[in-house]
Amino acid sequence: MTKKAARGVTRGQPMELDEKLMDALYSIDWFSNCGKAAAVENAEAVASLSKLKRSIRSIRYENAVLDRQGDFTAALCASHREEYNKWWNVLAGRFKAERLPKLLEMWESALAPLGLNEKYIINDISFNVLNIAMIDAYKEQLPTPDFFKTMLAVYRSGRLICGWTGNIEKGKFLVY
Repeated sequence: MTKKAARGVTRGQPMELDEKLMDALYSIDWFSNCGKAAAVENAEAVASLSKLKRSIRSIRYENAVLDRQGDFTAALCASHREEYNKWWNVLAGRFKAERLPKLLEMWESALAPLGLNEKYIINDISFNVLNIAMIDAYKEQLPTPDFFKTMLAVYRSGRLICGWTGNIEKGKFLVY
């Protein structure tokens, strides 16, 4: 059986979220290094909570994430329209119903001691992690963009992504 067949991406077979990624998400020590001095590749540290709260709501950051997600879905639709049309919403629904509740509990309990258990912060993390999971589900069709690899690496490092600095092509994540 081919690797694609094993993952369920052959014609007529259901696509699934990658269990290795889901296990990795559940094993992250979420936000354990927030506010600590530590270098994160392709990221710039934010020193204050006020800067975090301002930048996480910025249009620049929102546009950076939406542009990169849009680039991926446009390429996916252009080259693998059938898989995109058939599975994208199904997989997103599964993630939200089956995976997100456990992650939400983890995030809320990790953010509360930091004074960051705010709806807009949780919504941002949820959107980012949903994007990571969805893009990863299609990794057999298209390579995962560096933007989303870096996003996952930042979360794995125990930091909170809270913005974007620079232009879309050569910018960096802001992290706390």
